[in-house]
Amino acid sequence: MLQITKLGTLILCFSLLCIGCSGKSAPVKEAMPIVSQAMPMESESSLSDQSLELRNCDGKADLHRSLAAEAQVASHIIISDEATAPSTGDTTVLSADRKVSLAEQVERAYQQVYEEAKTSVEQKDIVVPVGKIRTYTIYWKQQVFSSTISFTMDTETYAATYTYTLDIPHITISSEIGCTA
Repeated sequence: MLQITKLGTLILCFSLLCIGCSGKSAPVKEAMPIVSQAMPMESESSLSDQSLELRNCDGKADLHRSLAAEAQVASHIIISDEATAPSTGDTTVLSADRKVSLAEQVERAYQQVYEEAKTSVEQKDIVVPVGKIRTYTIYWKQQVFSSTISFTMDTETYAATYTYTLDIPHITISSEIGCTA
């Protein structure tokens, strides 16, 4: 008579779960990629300054406009072409589809940072007093986040580098003159 111990029962149950009734091994599900977030490096970009002239010559009150009506926050993501398995040092070329998938994960990880920048721009009030013409300069500051994203492919964990960049508009008054008839 065959005796089954508790350990034997556990091994048998685990084997059935892994192999299933068909005798074929179950497909391995890939884990969600893990985005290692980075602290931003901020730099001012003067390559794309934009001049904005606003007139309030016929108004009876100050003219108010949001900076978001004139300039938007933009984000850019770059994923490296290759990923490395830290445990073995093996590298693999990332397919276009894989890069898109990883970029989507990076974008989700930085969604709050993007929304905070967007809200800041929306809340920035541009004011032109009655009887004045103001010229503003819109300039952009970049916040650059560079780190790694880890993911599983063919039972191996890989890490790819990424750069997430936010271009955030800012504004200064460059000149103000009175309206002339």
